[in-house]
Amino acid sequence: MHKLTLYIAGSVQLLLLLFTSSCQSDDMNFVYPIEPEILSVEVSPLQVQEFSDSLLFTISYRDGDGDIGWPEGDSLPLYIKDIRLPDADRFFISPQAPLGSQISIEGQLNVHLPNTFRLGTGSQEITRFEVWLTDRAGHKSNVVLTEEVVIYE
Repeated sequence: MHKLTLYIAGSVQLLLLLFTSSCQSDDMNFVYPIEPEILSVEVSPLQVQEFSDSLLFTISYRDGDGDIGWPEGDSLPLYIKDIRLPDADRFFISPQAPLGSQISIEGQLNVHLPNTFRLGTGSQEITRFEVWLTDRAGHKSNVVLTEEVVIYE
């Protein structure tokens, strides 16, 4: 009888161990790292007339826990920096996954940068742009450098 009790208790413990080890939350099994990653940035057109043409940035990204974007319009987590200038332009991104969820996401953002201009007096200038973003946890993505863009008079 004592052996049967030990056998049943051992079996129950083994079953509990197997059950608890298999019941991990899917939220913790991220497909990607929790830091946002920019996979690519396409900019078009590659030649613009100053003060009249806009640039379109198509940014492909992924994030392991889905916390890209903010519900408030005063948060500006996307940075696009003309390498000729000291500061980046910042842009709003709305939440890319439901708030409170922790799911791996990937997608594209389209951002218009209006009124690009020349700094010098030449008839054209060439520049590139650095692009990065931050998530709600404060993680910064990698910085991606675009192709060259020609800005003409």
